[in-house]
Amino acid sequence: MAIPDDDMTEDDEGSYTNNVLAALALAISDRLSDNTAEAAKHGPSAPAILTTLRFTPGLPIERLAQTVGMTVPGAVQLLNRLEADGLVERIPGSDRRRRHPQLTAAGKRVAAKVLSARALVVEHALATIGASDRAVLTGIVERMLTQLSGTRDLADRICRLCDERSCPDERCPSEAALPPELRAGTLCP
Repeated sequence: MAIPDDDMTEDDEGSYTNNVLAALALAISDRLSDNTAEAAKHGPSAPAILTTLRFTPGLPIERLAQTVGMTVPGAVQLLNRLEADGLVERIPGSDRRRRHPQLTAAGKRVAAKVLSARALVVEHALATIGASDRAVLTGIVERMLTQLSGTRDLADRICRLCDERSCPDERCPSEAALPPELRAGTLCP
């Protein structure tokens, strides 16, 4: 049963805001997952691995797995599939015992498709919002991301599908939330 708007208290309005924000987050997340997975053609975790490697080639497997929310064995299996399809290659690490993943030219093209699919989802969600409202929304979203990004691991996880060209480290709200010694260069694409 719907509550008429004129009967809503301030607390009800806050609950409503929470509810519609959660619904929006889920709607965007679902579409991002579906569209980026379709672009990557290797399941739901491939988009994050491809975009993360696009901006941080040679990232150690353990760090890559943590960033994309996978177990190390799961990340290795996915990397094996990506390598078999010519999207990833492994380069020797500094100690020569380890090999670190990086994208091939084909992998970079697929990562670009993933970022394009991501951009289309977000543009569709923003289509009814004018320039001045987008500017206000940007400020609100930046504050919200800063609130959610208190550790290096959280910042990296939040930024796993980011396009570093449009959000470089010096502008990134997830980076800004970190203490200076943890900023930039660790991973945040």
